[in-house]
Amino acid sequence: MSASKLEFGIEMELYLRPKHPGLENMMKSHGCLAKGNTREQDRKAFRMALTDILEPDIPTQCDVTGNYLKWTVADEDLDETEATHGYFPCEIVSRVLDSDGNWDEEIDNMFNALLHNYDLLLTRGCAMHVHVSPHNGTYTLSQLQSILKAALYYERALAVIMPAERKDTPWAEPNMRMIRNCEKNINKVPQTTWAPVFNEIDNCKFIPTLLAHVNCSKRQVSWNFSNVVNPCGTVEFRRPPGVKSAADAKHWAALTMGFVAEAMRQDWKAVRTTKTHPSTDTLRSVITRGARSLGSPVQAVLNPMLMADINMPATVLSVEERQKIKQKIEKKAKKHSVFVENVINSRPNTPVGHK
Repeated sequence: MSASKLEFGIEMELYLRPKHPGLENMMKSHGCLAKGNTREQDRKAFRMALTDILEPDIPTQCDVTGNYLKWTVADEDLDETEATHGYFPCEIVSRVLDSDGNWDEEIDNMFNALLHNYDLLLTRGCAMHVHVSPHNGTYTLSQLQSILKAALYYERALAVIMPAERKDTPWAEPNMRMIRNCEKNINKVPQTTWAPVFNEIDNCKFIPTLLAHVNCSKRQVSWNFSNVVNPCGTVEFRRPPGVKSAADAKHWAALTMGFVAEAMRQDWKAVRTTKTHPSTDTLRSVITRGARSLGSPVQAVLNPMLMADINMPATVLSVEERQKIKQKIEKKAKKHSVFVENVINSRPNTPVGHK
C-alpha cells in the first residue's frame, strides 16, 4: 500500500564557471566584471545572467522573491580558495515539488542546462539540503515523534554511509548532541535499552514541547525541525554532500523522502526494548521500503552505491576551520534558508502543502 505522498524542496551549494565567451558577455551586460565592482556586485550580476540562461526552459528567479513555484539562483557564502578562482559560488534552490510528480525530470533539466553552459566545482564546504513535508497538510505530533526517534536510532548507521566530510560536520551535527542527556542515554543503550531515549520523546505531549526538547535554536543539525511550526512546515535533512549530477541530487532527495516515509510508519514500540544499534543493512532496507511506498519516481532513483558503507574516519577540521564555520553559523543564525524564505513569504498563513 502506498504511503501518503510528500512535498519537498532541495538546496544545492556549488561553484559555477561560464564555459564560453557568450556567457561572459551576458554577465557583463548585467554589470559583471565592471571596473571598481565589489565581489558581491559581480556575484549578483552572475546570478542574474544565470537566471536568464535557465528561465526559458525552467521557471527561475534571481534571489529570494517569495515565489515558491519557481527555482531560485541565490547567493551562498562558500569558502573561496585559490582553486575556486574564476568560479562563482551560488545556491540552486528548487520550487516546491511533489513526490509523485515529474520532479526527477525537473532536476534532469536543471543539470542539463547547468552542465551545458558551466563548469561545476564542489569544495568540501558544499552540501545539499532536502526539505520534506506532508502533502496538503502539516506534520502531526505522532509523525514528528517518529521522525525524531528514527533520527536518533539510525544516527550511527547513517554516519557510516556518509562521505568523510559529512560524517561529523558543524553544519549538520547529530541531533543527539542538541538534546539534554540524549547522547548519554544513547551510549547506555546496551545496558538500558532504547526506552529511556524514546520515553523522553513520548513525554512531549504537544508539538511545541517536542520542538523545545529537540532544541530548535540551532538549525545546523542532521535533521532540522526548526521550520515545523512556521508556514514552511518542513523537516530538513542537512547531511547530504554537495552534488555535481542530476543522478546524485535525485538520490539524496529520494533517500530523504524514503527515510521520512518509513520512519512515520515504523512500529517504534517493537524497538524500545532492544539493546542494539541498527546496522547499515537495516538502514538501507528502511530507506528502500520507504521509497517503494512512495512509488515512482522516488524508488527508481535510489542509488545503492551511494548507500554503501564508507569505512573511513570523519574529516578532522582544524581550529581555524572550525572558527570560520562558527562565525558563518552565527551570521546565519537569524536567517531562514532560501527554500524556507520563499515558502514563508509566498504563503504567510498556510502550510507548505496548500497550493
